[in-house]
Amino acid sequence: ETHGRLLALLRALCDRSDAADGAARAGDARRVREEELPALRDTLDALELQLDAHSTLEDRKLFPFLHTHFRGAFGGAREQFAREHEALDATLATLADGLAELERLAAPSEAATRNALCERTGAMRDTTAALERAMRAHFAAEEKQCVELMLGMSDAQNDAYAAFRMVPPPPPTRSKL
Repeated sequence: ETHGRLLALLRALCDRSDAADGAARAGDARRVREEELPALRDTLDALELQLDAHSTLEDRKLFPFLHTHFRGAFGGAREQFAREHEALDATLATLADGLAELERLAAPSEAATRNALCERTGAMRDTTAALERAMRAHFAAEEKQCVELMLGMSDAQNDAYAAFRMVPPPPPTRSKL
């Protein structure tokens, strides 16, 4: 269910990227600036918030629980999924930076050329499509690895999961200080 909501938001982000690129290619800088970029920003912000909450729950509760209680079946998936979450976060950061650049470029005071807008909206569209492919693959792997374990849990294991406390977040890295 959560993956479905995230994928729906991601699909909306792809659609908004396509619309912004189409408007830029049509030479409609006003539409890019006044309609498409605000919609892209709203959708990207919503996706970032929901994905962060989802990943935090997985990284700090679900994966540690499965690693503790199903070590043999869960194996090294915890580390793999954590790396994938970091990669998804990095791609979202790239999208946010690209969107900020687009917003600056499309500002009314800028003499945005059609080619410059097309270059930036095209890059946004391509990065969004790559994120969608990566997120779909990541969710499929999570579902294959985790859902079967979760559905097969006994009542006692479900109770243990409910009582399992989230692990503390990792300490900040030097770059975040």
